[in-house]
Amino acid sequence: MEQGILLGMLGVHAIEDFKRQGVTLPLLAIFGIAGAGIQLYGQKMGALGMGSGIAVGVCLLLLSGLTRQSIGMGDGFLFCVTGVYLGGSKNLELLMMSLFYAALFALGVVIYRKTYKTQRKQRIPFVPFVFLAQATLLLEELL
Repeated sequence: MEQGILLGMLGVHAIEDFKRQGVTLPLLAIFGIAGAGIQLYGQKMGALGMGSGIAVGVCLLLLSGLTRQSIGMGDGFLFCVTGVYLGGSKNLELLMMSLFYAALFALGVVIYRKTYKTQRKQRIPFVPFVFLAQATLLLEELL
């Protein structure tokens, strides 16, 4: 159940990030609180597991501050919430797979720019790649 909620949340935020290049923090907070309740009430993961998952997001928030938000703060908060659902190691796996998908896409953009000699700078929304990574991990788990 919580995997479906997480995938749904990521889908909503992926569309939002694609359209307006940001995520709604109050909605993210609602999903985070719901996830914590599910984890603690269902005794699926303890506070230590959730804390280690949230730590991945906190590291992204620190990187966001250090890079003057080249990495968006919303992405850091998003990974704090995914950490509540997944725990530390699975959240780190989600981050790495998301970065891999984003890097593949960015490589395609670079190749396109070189081929068609365009120099337009563009920002790439990250949450759609997080959604794709979570869908991949969920599919992998089901198979």
